[in-house]
Amino acid sequence: MQNILNYPFFYNLYQKLIGSNKYLEKLTNEFIKPYENCEIFEIGCATGNIIPYLQAHHKIHYTGDDISAKYIIFATKKYYKYTFLCQFLDHETKLRKNFDIIFMDGVLSENNDKCVINIFDFIKNHSNETTRIIISDTNYKNAQKIGVWDVIKKIYYSHKKNSYMRTKEEFILLMEKYFNIEKTTIINNPYYIPYEKIIFECTMIK
Repeated sequence: MQNILNYPFFYNLYQKLIGSNKYLEKLTNEFIKPYENCEIFEIGCATGNIIPYLQAHHKIHYTGDDISAKYIIFATKKYYKYTFLCQFLDHETKLRKNFDIIFMDGVLSENNDKCVINIFDFIKNHSNETTRIIISDTNYKNAQKIGVWDVIKKIYYSHKKNSYMRTKEEFILLMEKYFNIEKTTIINNPYYIPYEKIIFECTMIK
């Protein structure tokens, strides 16, 4: 499993097997809440699996970014009418517009504190007072209590050079200097495998 999930076919197959689609639909409908003609930016878009849910009921303007060239090539071919980037995001990343919604799922647990701050700087530079920021990730503290977690972690993170799992309190410590955290939600068993997701609904501190 060392590198197999770096390939879009196997990544998508794995996501299907663990039942991630039901969570992406829930994340879209209950938290991201796209609306007609909204400008959406996804950080860590992978192969674009959430796009069918984002565009299900509204015309959207979507931009996705991922550092995997393989994922971006796949997403660009499948969802050719949208914009995709393949780059690290930080305060020097300059796009031509701000976004109505910026979201990420599972990105912070793949980045150290310095990289996370770079991502937050990017968000700050591409948001305004009305931008909704949705951050979804693994709630590591409770995941540790589940006996199968070690197996899940070995499979899912085997293709990652590093993983930086954090507790709710550790997430907040990183986020509180940048965001107004308006609501925090815990989702139990979001996939077929037993663990927890934590979702922060935020706006930017200006």
